[in-house]
Amino acid sequence: MFEKLQTPDNLDDHVAWEQYYQAYLSSINHSVESDNWDKIKNWQTLSYLGVALHSKERKVWFPGCGLDITPFIYSHAGCRVFGTDISAYLSNFLNELATENIEALIENHEAFAKELKDHGFEFEHLKPRFLTHDFRESFAEGKFDLIVNKKSFQLLPQESLKKASKTFFEATTVGGKAIFITLNVQGERRSIIEDHLIEAGYYIPGNKTERWYRNVLDATGILYAMVLGRAVVPQWGQYDDKGGEEQATKDKEILRAYDKEYLDRKKTEQQEDECVLHDGKTKLAYVIYNTG
Repeated sequence: MFEKLQTPDNLDDHVAWEQYYQAYLSSINHSVESDNWDKIKNWQTLSYLGVALHSKERKVWFPGCGLDITPFIYSHAGCRVFGTDISAYLSNFLNELATENIEALIENHEAFAKELKDHGFEFEHLKPRFLTHDFRESFAEGKFDLIVNKKSFQLLPQESLKKASKTFFEATTVGGKAIFITLNVQGERRSIIEDHLIEAGYYIPGNKTERWYRNVLDATGILYAMVLGRAVVPQWGQYDDKGGEEQATKDKEILRAYDKEYLDRKKTEQQEDECVLHDGKTKLAYVIYNTG
């Protein structure tokens, strides 16, 4: 059964990923109505469609795309889409699927087409291209206005993070954007991911304030987690039954004491970032930290 399949422990093991997707795709319902499709039910990835549609070339790359419906939606909305993954089996499967009619791929496609038209865009029915590629290596398909990676980048070991960051930066057009959507990334790992992107040459809006916030929170010694951009005290068994509830309340108050300065710094940095965001030259990276 598919439920017993596990993703490879070694993310750099191409053979293991090829075997995984062969087993994966042979065991699921190939209909896009299947829950096995990563449909981005909160539409987060789709929220960047406007960025792509307003860009000069509307050229978008989904590295490490996996079994995700989003590249199809971007292409049908009028973007020139490339999706890549290290599994040749998966890439071939997705290219075959790309020949399907729009009605078979996107739920409520008529409503989607109407919404696009309301915003001044036409439903163009372009076809995405899926290629086998390791995103730690240079990509030969030119520059992209928008790069979107969901979860695979965050899991890479350090040296692979460095290589991938360089690949993405080189593939981003001047003034382009790269979006990295993560899940359950906490603590030092956030800084490690950001450091590699900055070292590659990206500018991360708001990063100075976020680093300050995490540093002052770390200095308290309180065990915390970031949820929706703010620090919370999780229930991870760090408090005993003797006075633990009272200590938890005190710890929450200590963390909340930084809220105002955090918001003030954030507002100031947003104003400072304005000139960079609209200079048309800087390559921007956004790291989206989701929890769930």
